[in-house]
Amino acid sequence: PASRSGSSLAHSAQGRPHPSAEWFRRLWSYLAGSKRAREALSLLADAWPLVPTNEGMVMPLSRSASVVSADSLPGPVKELLRSVGVPSLLTSLFQPDHDQAQAQAQAQPTRNQTRP
Repeated sequence: PASRSGSSLAHSAQGRPHPSAEWFRRLWSYLAGSKRAREALSLLADAWPLVPTNEGMVMPLSRSASVVSADSLPGPVKELLRSVGVPSLLTSLFQPDHDQAQAQAQAQPTRNQTRP
């Protein structure tokens, strides 16, 4: 398939015909919680682009792929990098989705609650 090129690949926000941003968030969340993540990444990295960008591309997971995490960069630096074609890591890729974060917050006891 064309998606196994090891190079960049376009993805759509709606997930058609390629995986959506949410799909990538779930993939990385799954990998982060896996005891065999290093093994899985070593198998997947060479065959599949795994790093989604804000520019709608999915880049290979390699040291030579130029993708920056621009969330904390000043605006002028972001614009400079964008102007020379450097893609930025999909915003909030490694943050839990809103529903999961809310469920975790509700499951944690507050200081005022007492346990039986």
